[in-house]
Amino acid sequence: MKITRITITNLFDHLNYDIPLANSEDLLILTAPNGFGKTMILNIIYSLFNKEFYFFQKLVFENITVYLDNDSSLSIDKWIKQADSVSQVSIFFKATV
Repeated sequence: MKITRITITNLFDHLNYDIPLANSEDLLILTAPNGFGKTMILNIIYSLFNKEFYFFQKLVFENITVYLDNDSSLSIDKWIKQADSVSQVSIFFKATV
């Protein structure tokens, strides 16, 4: 099973990415200035596949979707609800096959 694409919405409240990972060489080079989330993208993939879900509780994002080569995907949505100056964070994982 290989990751073919990853999309991230509102990483750090302002960065949006749609990164195709499948190519004939199985090689991808990410380049960007410091602070644009290159390392965070690797941490997202690592945490997801190593079942370190607490990582997503701390990360600022709206949606992360990982597409796989077997036409399935895994989507993570984060909702923050404010009530009486108390924040409640909800993380939803959804897999499609």
